[in-house]
Order: sequence, then structure tokens, then C-alpha cells
Amino acid sequence: MSRRQEERVETRCVRHDRNPVYEEGFTLLVSNPELDDLNLKVYDERYRATLGLLRLNLANLVNRGGMEYLNQPFKLKNTNGCESSVILSLQFSFTTKVPGIATRSQD
Repeated sequence: MSRRQEERVETRCVRHDRNPVYEEGFTLLVSNPELDDLNLKVYDERYRATLGLLRLNLANLVNRGGMEYLNQPFKLKNTNGCESSVILSLQFSFTTKVPGIATRSQD
């Protein structure tokens, strides 16, 4: 999110699972997809430790076909020596027409 506007959402906590699956959807407002990032932090509540971080530049998402990632794996950074990743599905939807970016027609 931009420095002016930061929206924070959290998933539910999954206990006693080394490979938790979260099938939760979130809708986030983005003011400038060409400049904003999506920042993800994976946190272990039991040990109160950050397991890894992901910073995804949203401009990369805008430039993809269909403006989406479907079940895309991403490696986490700052994982303290462990190889960790997350699998995300993301999709852009515009509420207003953005010049220079083609949008799908809404039936």
C-alpha cells in the first residue's frame, strides 16, 4: 500500500499445522497500482516470530494477462535460514476506468 494509506488485514490463526492452508479472500483498495506494493508477513503466533516477508510490486500484477496470479508460489525473504514460500491468488478489479490500462467488460 502507499505510504499515505496503509490497510492491514489478518488471516485467522491455524494451530498445530506445519503447512497451514488459508482460503480467505480480502478486498483491498489501492490508490496507485503503478507505485504501491502488497506487503505480506508470515507470523508464528505460538513462538511470536516472523517466519518471512514478501513485498509484491503491484505494477507486476497489472502487467500480467488478466491482471491476476492464480496459485502462484512466492519465496519469502528474511526467513532466518529456512526456505519458506507462500502460494497466492491475486486479481485486480478497477472501480473506475484507468487511462492506458485495458479492463474486462462487466456484463
